[in-house]
Amino acid sequence: MWEFLLAALDAAVDDEFAEGFVFQPMRKLDKNARAEPDPERAEMPFDAVFDDRGVRAGQGNSPASSVTPDRGAHSSARAFVSLPVSVLPYTPRQGDHLVRRRTGATYEVSEALPDGQSRVRLHLRSRPPAA
Repeated sequence: MWEFLLAALDAAVDDEFAEGFVFQPMRKLDKNARAEPDPERAEMPFDAVFDDRGVRAGQGNSPASSVTPDRGAHSSARAFVSLPVSVLPYTPRQGDHLVRRRTGATYEVSEALPDGQSRVRLHLRSRPPAA
């Protein structure tokens, strides 16, 4: 019964707040290599709920930007998308890219955190525009 209610609530939230993204799976052949598209996982469009309120300082387009421990006087919220686990046929990984269709902005997945129920929250950091 609870699973039915949770599924109905997920659908209602997504119908009201979700927007379009394109998932771009990435891989690194070794830890010092640049990320490249992952040929084993297909690029695909999907809808997710996006939130970027209170993005922390240091998450901009600088190459040195990264997820760092929180410091006083900095917001601790990160930009993220929330989507049902069933939307993607594979597990999102750190380093994968998302393109927000409405703005064309590109983000990199810094963490993928399942909620233990039916959704996964992908924490994001901004990527510079493609050259």
